[in-house]
Order: sequence, then C-alpha cells, then structure tokens
Amino acid sequence: MSDMLQENLTNLDNFWHVMADNQGSEINIHSTWPNKIWHTDFRKTESNEWYGRVHVTIEKPRSTDQVVIKSTLKAMYLNLNIANGQEHEQVIQVSTLEELKEWCNTCAQAFGYEIDMQALIPLFNDKKSTILAFKVNGKMVATAILYQSKKNMGIHQVGVLPSFQGCGIGKKIMHHLVAVAKNKACKTMTLQASQAAISMYLTMGFVKLIDVYHLEK
Repeated sequence: MSDMLQENLTNLDNFWHVMADNQGSEINIHSTWPNKIWHTDFRKTESNEWYGRVHVTIEKPRSTDQVVIKSTLKAMYLNLNIANGQEHEQVIQVSTLEELKEWCNTCAQAFGYEIDMQALIPLFNDKKSTILAFKVNGKMVATAILYQSKKNMGIHQVGVLPSFQGCGIGKKIMHHLVAVAKNKACKTMTLQASQAAISMYLTMGFVKLIDVYHLEK
C-alpha cells in the first residue's frame, strides 16, 4: 500500500471513528448516520457481520460474495505544495448548534439522505474537525467537513443544494478548503470522490489512487 493511500484511508478511518459506537475495536460500526461498518484497514468483513449497514472496503467484491455494490468512490490525494487555494467570504465555519442544525438539513438535501444531527455532535466538538458551509443571501447552500490527521487534511461531505449546482459553488468551496489546509500547515489533502466529481478534482491537481467500494447485502 502506497504512503498516500495509507494517508487517505487513515484519515477516513479516523473521521468515521469519531462517530463510531465501538471505540477501540478493529471492526467499527455506526448505530445511525453515516450507517457504515468497516475494518480499520478496510479489508472485507463477512457479510453476516454487517447488521444492515453499508460495508466499506478497498477489496473488490467477487460474484460469489452475493453482495450489491451501492457505490464506488475513487480515493484521491492532492499535494498542497503545488496547489492554489483561495478563501471565500461566503464560507463560514459552523460554530453553534443552530448552525449545525441548518448544516445537517442542507447536507441532507444535497446528498438525498437523512442526517442525524446528534451523530455529528462528536465531530462538532472535535478540535481536528472543521464543519463549513457556503452561504448565499444568508442561506446555507453547500457543505463540507475538514478532518485533520497530522499533516494530512481529509475532505468529507462536500455537497451543494440541487438548485445551486452548476454555479461554480463546489469549486469555490474546494479552493477555500485548500486555503484552510495550507494555513494549518498540512502537506496533503485526501478525499473519496463520486464519479460525478472526479473530473473537477482532477482539474485541481488531485491524483487517483484506488476504488473504495460501498457494499450492501
């Protein structure tokens, strides 16, 4: 496993682990959103241990596994030494529970699934986490979370409301995230991209690493 892939997966594991129920276990489980089950090193676990949750692994499932690929994301990284960031005044850091509630509603609409605000409280209180929103006319229209693992900054939950997509907001918030990471003296950024977002990340200088499979029974 390459160093950058290890950085990517370690950040994802650390990020999700903040919200996990079974702290200290190699197999991690969420009781609510984001409803994942995963092994610390992202190898496959037996499907009879999934308990109705989405299993996340870097091992491609076989036809004999009798599972469904819910989605396939692309692990990617960015060398911040050659990246350009730009802070935007429309991006705010979520700092109150009222803002967190609005953030959850916005993110839920952007991704099309419900988000349990209580599940985000541990992240809200974690000093390694930064919850951000892009505002237009005082309304949150896009979301993002940064989670720092040493000198690497992980990007999570970047979403834009459907009615504001295609306006360049996603790229603006990404450039803001790069600026924040550089200000925090990070050397790299990592994320797991949907197929629709890969082209934007490539134009920003992100490099593809490996597929990350989200599986259901």
